[in-house]
Amino acid sequence: MKKLGTGIFLTLFLLLSFGVAGASTLTFEGLSNGDLSYYEGFTWANATVFDEALSLELDYDEIDPSTVTFMSLNSGFSVTSADFLFTSTNTTSTSSLSIIVSDLTNHVGVDLSAGTAKLDVDLSIFTNITRLYFGINKNNADDIQRITVDNIVYTLNGDTVPEPATMILFGLGMLGIAGTARKKMSA
Repeated sequence: MKKLGTGIFLTLFLLLSFGVAGASTLTFEGLSNGDLSYYEGFTWANATVFDEALSLELDYDEIDPSTVTFMSLNSGFSVTSADFLFTSTNTTSTSSLSIIVSDLTNHVGVDLSAGTAKLDVDLSIFTNITRLYFGINKNNADDIQRITVDNIVYTLNGDTVPEPATMILFGLGMLGIAGTARKKMSA
């Protein structure tokens, strides 16, 4: 009986710890190449899709909300990470560039080398926002062919993301209930 109770408790604890996170990923898979204005609940501006990724074909030194690619959602969202890549017209290029991700308050610069993907870039400073901009600084990369962003991991405002301390307290409470029930059954 003790092993069964422990097994049920651990199973519930693991399911609640990892199954409620609520994070989603924008993969752009299945979308045909071309303009993108609405996808997965987000409104997109100055955005195109190329080979199932968000394509950035921009030549700006700073974020200009009227011209750069951005994703927006009125009810707000948070972003955790994204993958970035740029390809060059010169196959032996060693060019590098910086992609700028911004919510106009916070900024993340992502330094890339041609042809080398940068995966799971930490964008966790973007919390409780309604708009996220993607721009580039092209000063040092004249042979850029295309810049793409993919696998944007986000959470919508209101989604429940349990914090570890809460889950530990929940687990301790469950242990206390199980212990109390066990004492009553043995008495």
